[in-house]
Amino acid sequence: MPRIKDGPPAAPPIKEDRRVEKHGTKETRDRAEFDNGSVRYDWDVYNDRQGDNRGKIGLGHNDGTNDIYGRLEFNEDSGHIKGTLRGERHINKSVDVRGTVGTYNDGDTFGEAGATIRNRRGALDVDFGANKRTMRRFGKLRGRYRVGVNTTLRGAFNRSVKSTKTKGDTVTDTWKLGARHRLGVGHHVDGEIGSNTRLGRYGRGEWLRKYSGNEVRDRLNIEHSEKKGFSASYDGHQKFEDGYVKEKVRVADGKATVSVRGREKTGGGYRLGTGNVEARADGRWSGDLGGELKEGRNLIGGRMRKDLSGTKKFRALYGRQINDNLDAKITSNIDSKGRWDMTTEANREFENNYTLRERFRIDSKGKRTYTHRLNKAFTENQARVGGEFSHDSEGMRKFTIDGGRTSSAGRFHGASALFMEDADGIRSGSIGYKYNDR
Repeated sequence: MPRIKDGPPAAPPIKEDRRVEKHGTKETRDRAEFDNGSVRYDWDVYNDRQGDNRGKIGLGHNDGTNDIYGRLEFNEDSGHIKGTLRGERHINKSVDVRGTVGTYNDGDTFGEAGATIRNRRGALDVDFGANKRTMRRFGKLRGRYRVGVNTTLRGAFNRSVKSTKTKGDTVTDTWKLGARHRLGVGHHVDGEIGSNTRLGRYGRGEWLRKYSGNEVRDRLNIEHSEKKGFSASYDGHQKFEDGYVKEKVRVADGKATVSVRGREKTGGGYRLGTGNVEARADGRWSGDLGGELKEGRNLIGGRMRKDLSGTKKFRALYGRQINDNLDAKITSNIDSKGRWDMTTEANREFENNYTLRERFRIDSKGKRTYTHRLNKAFTENQARVGGEFSHDSEGMRKFTIDGGRTSSAGRFHGASALFMEDADGIRSGSIGYKYNDR
């Protein structure tokens, strides 16, 4: 709410998603959501180990003038039932009205009503309501007004009244006033002051600049509040002809973090570098510095890191594309406490879109882990199926089968099955199904 917009409802589906998840042998969660601008429905139903169901089911319709939506929430175990009906009517291009009514199975009721009034420069929203079960009444006032071409003012005021037998009525007021000034396409500054229960009195500001494709180039946020104190953040993305640099800075809760990542294309591959630093008010700090260099068939990389406890860690990797169908990689880790591990991996492509991956890992405790995976791709049908078997020197065994297919309409269906036996002989398994409309 509000959903009413001028013009006919959209014809193609806006959203279509369906997922069924199975946990163990007796627990199932079934979720779905569909909305084509005119008709919409959704459900989220969970069946637990005892066979009890709980969840919610909704159905709505929008004809461009009237929008109505109903929802039923239920819990078979507790006996909870809650029904809600929402409606909105488009009176004309300047006025919309809306309302909600609902009830619980014990007879407690709730409801609210509101309206939106707008003109070419701004809009005003007014809502009020009450809930018998929570003993709460509320009113909301929100508006915005455009000054000139590039500046918009906004404001909001909310009042909530909570009734109790011991304290009577407790009144909570929140408010905010803000403004945004547009400096250019995808470029603005924004400021706001206000007071709410989470922050107390606060003030915040933002500077945002985007590239022509709506990608963020620079974003700076600064905030100071009565309850949370000072915080600031910056995100940057600088593009060059053959690469980029991304920066992140965060300052909050007595902690400062800085992250930089860059990549550049070369004649035979690329260069990649990363760096991260975290400093805390108690004097502790952590950080890492790493990079990769790919030239031709060779890949070399490494990383040095110090964590908050003072432990120093080092990682090195070397990879090589042996031929057009086979590549291999070795990765090793070691720290200042003497712990280490080494992993080797090989990937081989065969005819008819088969891919075989072999992985072996050994650590300083002598534990050895083996992983074998075979994938088969069906490119014409946009499908894939694969199987993986893992086992280690301590007796763990795990077998996984998974696969999926994407239809010509972009709908993805996926399924997986897992069986595992740990070192103590305890067995477990799971089956999953996934569907979504990409």
